[in-house]
Amino acid sequence: MNHSENLHYFLVDANEELLTQAYLWMKGENSRDHFTCRPVSPLSEFSNWIVKEKTRMEKKDSVVKFLVNRSDVHVAIGRIRCFDFNPRNKSVEIGFFLPGENRKRGFGNLMIELMLAHMFNDPHFELNKIYATTAAINAPSIKLLENHGFHKDGENREHYWIDGKKYGQLVYSILRSEWETMDL
Repeated sequence: MNHSENLHYFLVDANEELLTQAYLWMKGENSRDHFTCRPVSPLSEFSNWIVKEKTRMEKKDSVVKFLVNRSDVHVAIGRIRCFDFNPRNKSVEIGFFLPGENRKRGFGNLMIELMLAHMFNDPHFELNKIYATTAAINAPSIKLLENHGFHKDGENREHYWIDGKKYGQLVYSILRSEWETMDL
């Protein structure tokens, strides 16, 4: 995706319409257990799930955004969120999801670039650091993070158990000072 194409896309706040699309993505995702080291329970009914998501969003320690195209802001391309804000060390965790049809098209790069700018410029958070975790076998996420200046801080060994195999959880972060000097 070139720079002029990037101008057609932007991040919007989550709303019920976009959250509904995210729910359908998750419902259709066969390997949800590959995206987290936490226990994965069956997806609850939509009415229960949406209440839980809205409750999370009402907290002032998280931000949920969706990537949309300017030509149709009602169709979500991907979801990105920052959560677990720590006011003591001014850090937040970032997580992102693209449905299968939107992967390997440059949307992940765009979402991260836009969210980093949003979060590091948000006066409510005054962030010093944004961090992410991913399975050691998740090459696309590792590449996305590294391409955006995230540094590998370490590994939690045998932290992901996927299909009977054990994998490490990689921890990445980017500091405000690093982000400010980046040339993307």
